[in-house]
Parts: sequence; structure tokens; C-alpha cells
Amino acid sequence: MFKYLVILFLVPLPLIFFFQPLMGNTETHKKDILLGKFSPSTQSNFIMVEKKYLADKSRIIYLQKEAYESYKKMYQEAARENIQLPIISGIRTFYQQKSIWEKKYNNTYKLKFPDSYKRALAILKYSSMPGTSRHHWGTDIDIIALDNQYFIKNKKGIRDFQWMRKNAGKYGFCMPYSAKKSDGGSRENGYEMERWHWSYTPQSKNLLKQYNESIKPQDINGFAGAEYAQKINVIHKYVNGIAPECK
Repeated sequence: MFKYLVILFLVPLPLIFFFQPLMGNTETHKKDILLGKFSPSTQSNFIMVEKKYLADKSRIIYLQKEAYESYKKMYQEAARENIQLPIISGIRTFYQQKSIWEKKYNNTYKLKFPDSYKRALAILKYSSMPGTSRHHWGTDIDIIALDNQYFIKNKKGIRDFQWMRKNAGKYGFCMPYSAKKSDGGSRENGYEMERWHWSYTPQSKNLLKQYNESIKPQDINGFAGAEYAQKINVIHKYVNGIAPECK
């Protein structure tokens, strides 16, 4: 009996049979991660942000562990200079982004932009289509205030922004949505300037590379208005429409 068991284990065909589906599942899993179709609480490389670092203590926010550790070091240096860098947003899954997008697409923007294509473009000034947001990766954070005017007109906001521009790079963070060429910046395409959005490039650069290698226009689906993703060329213009130093 044991002799036949050994023979069965040595036969290579069953291994080939099981190996092929595993490869397919791995590719699907990789795409799901890049598209934000997962729960960060189930991923070993993600960690829940401690309440003391949150702008809203009632929220539950996750980040990649490496990005979080670097953020905490940056936070501590800033605190020594009386600068506060509370996190407003970290990872947003596909499903969270879908909720944000569809609320605007089906309600908030619908009356003002009855043409659905123009509506999608209007939303894309500041909000990503689900499956295209850098927030899906857990490497990007929104901090302090979601208002450009705060960083332009408020004395504290001006100081906060100047500190980030001077020091964030030491901790691996860059501002992906800097000024566009029309405003004297370096970007041609993408969202409007977001002074609150910072990306941990030691990880996000690699994830952007993987995204461009793996995700195709047909993968951007499953939400209202998804049919315009290809027409708008959302991967080229928005996913890749970031500051050169963040690529």
C-alpha cells in the first residue's frame, strides 16, 4: 500500500494541474490589490493608524506599514517644531471610492452637469474613478485640511505647507498633485492641485509601475460612468498625471 502512495506522489501531472490555476489566481489577486478590491484588515503589510495621528479620532484608517512608520517619524519631527500633521484619509478601497464617486455622479453633480460625460470630467477635478485612486494602495495620505485655500490664506496653513515642502522628501513623501503647467507647474494632466495629498514614494513608485504593467482600460469598471474611463484616457491622464518627482 505504501509503495503505491509513493508512486502517486511522484507523478508530476497533478502538480501541473494544480499549478496552472494558482498562477491565474495570483494575477487576479495582484490586479485586485492594485484596483483596491480588498480589505486592508486582511493584509499582513497593512496596519491600523493609531488614534493620536488622526484628525477624526472616530475613524478607522489603514496604511502600508512601511509608509506608516515613515509618516510617524515625519510627524514627530514636525511636532518638535509645533507643526501638526493629522491624517484625514489613508487607504480607500474600491468600494469606498465607488461610494464617493457615485454620490457625486448620481446626485451632487447631476443637476449642474446633465451631460454624463461632462459630469465625469467635472468630478475628476478632485475625485478619482474607482480603481484609479492612489489611495487604493495605502501609500498615500491626506493631511491637515482638504482645502487649498487653507494652505494659501491661513497663517498656520501656510507654515504647515512650507514645512512639508521643505521636509517631506527626507521621509520619502512627495506631493503628486502639484501645480499644472497652466499655473506654472510641471504637470500637463490630472487632478487639480492638492496641497494636502502626500505619497510615500519608496512604495508608490513601484505600485505605479505594477499598475501600468497590469491594469488595462477594460479593468476600470463596476461603477456608474465607468464607460467613460477609456474615452477620457483615465489611466494616462489621471493615474499617471502626477508630479515627475513622484514617478
